[in-house]
Amino acid sequence: MDPMSCMKALVMAGSQFRNNHSDANLLQLQRQIELMISLTMKGHSLKFFNPQQILPMECLSCLCDIIEDHHTPTSLSHKTIALLNNLSSCPDIRDAMHTTFNFTSSLATFLQYHTQSPGEPLVLQTLQLLQKLTYKSRTSYPNSYMEELIRFIISHILGPESDLTAPCLGLLANLCRNNLSIQAHVKALENVKSIYRTLIAYVSHSNQSIVVYSFSILSNLCLNEEIGEKVFNAKNIYQTFQLIFNIIVNGDSSHVRSFTCDLFIGLLRSPKIQQSLVIYLSCSCPSAR
Repeated sequence: MDPMSCMKALVMAGSQFRNNHSDANLLQLQRQIELMISLTMKGHSLKFFNPQQILPMECLSCLCDIIEDHHTPTSLSHKTIALLNNLSSCPDIRDAMHTTFNFTSSLATFLQYHTQSPGEPLVLQTLQLLQKLTYKSRTSYPNSYMEELIRFIISHILGPESDLTAPCLGLLANLCRNNLSIQAHVKALENVKSIYRTLIAYVSHSNQSIVVYSFSILSNLCLNEEIGEKVFNAKNIYQTFQLIFNIIVNGDSSHVRSFTCDLFIGLLRSPKIQQSLVIYLSCSCPSAR
């Protein structure tokens, strides 16, 4: 089937399933989602899925309905999240998911219904999708779903390290960036000192993503406070510069390199760090002296 036919069939199957949750309708909807997954896999062009056009918007609306239906079978949820993850690789689609359809709210609420099974791949995939949607996107606050989401991700940041640690750190870093309301909420938590201690420990981690996310959260929460002065003092900041430059050049992925650039730009908002960078460059680059 061509992409247009697949989208039409998906919208129709979604409508039939919404009206009647029969096994036959479920299988038909899952089959249509599987076809869309194959069409949107990594390396495939997503030009056919223009979020400004009616049919792609109907598809996104259908997928949103599935996520928001708390009676959706787990098998269908898995396939829906997989398709949304594929679609989110396109910036325009990702922006429509976040701003037009408010998938961030829907997914945060969806996650609450699966918190009893944190080891499920569905939870990891949902966190990864939320991380993509919130990257460089403005998130509204205050609201109840965001408070629950923050509570969930912090519980996993403070808990034993697992597959959820990195995406939880990345998601919290996204939420805190340039959002004073969320920053204030996190800093007002009773366990904020434990959060700081955990983040400081993670900046020495072997995983580049965990290191960069932790630095990003710390810089957004306490760069100009006492704890931030200790983390980013004159002695430590040179090691941080070296780490940042190494990751920008040799990072594990384009996302990690991009996130590291964002961290660097954020740190340079501090006049003290600007001065430290000048000294660092003059010592590291003889031609700059």
